[in-house]
Amino acid sequence: MLPPLLFPPVGYYQRIIAGDDADYAMRYDKRLKDTHRYTIASTRGALQLTVPIEHIWNGDADARQRPTPLTWGDIPLSTHNQWWDKHRVALESAYGRTPYFEFYIDRLLPLLSADTPQHIKSVAQLCRCANDIVSSILMLDTLRSMAANGGRMAPEGFTYPQIRQDSLGFIPDMSVLDLIFNVGPESPLYLKG
Repeated sequence: MLPPLLFPPVGYYQRIIAGDDADYAMRYDKRLKDTHRYTIASTRGALQLTVPIEHIWNGDADARQRPTPLTWGDIPLSTHNQWWDKHRVALESAYGRTPYFEFYIDRLLPLLSADTPQHIKSVAQLCRCANDIVSSILMLDTLRSMAANGGRMAPEGFTYPQIRQDSLGFIPDMSVLDLIFNVGPESPLYLKG
């Protein structure tokens, strides 16, 4: 089982195609920062974007009412620093000139709005919503059935065109959003190999 991750690298989706599944009920581990953090290719290189979470402290009055152990579904999103605006602006700055940014950003905007912490209550729910959007764009169900029937899939670490590849070189391990904004509807073909 895979941990719930927000816009993870392409390798995560390769593992889903191979048959792994994300465990949205996974036990909360404060050291697992990648659950609410993702990396994009900015104009200067890799840039990490983090969705802040509300910290649940042990020993407070509400601790007796919480389930033990906590899962990622129990960890609420924070409204600290209006993170949704920073993520949206960072994505526009990093990918605004990519060929498919304008085509796909509208699908992601519901996750990057001031209403997000009100209608998406937990980290696990945010990861699930993001994964559902990405899965539909990448046609993961189709790719998964092809792989199950012996279809060839791309090897780990494959490359694809990136907008700043001429000046920065290929930057590996970026969020799947990098693949989507750069190659758009051809993304499933790159995953297929």
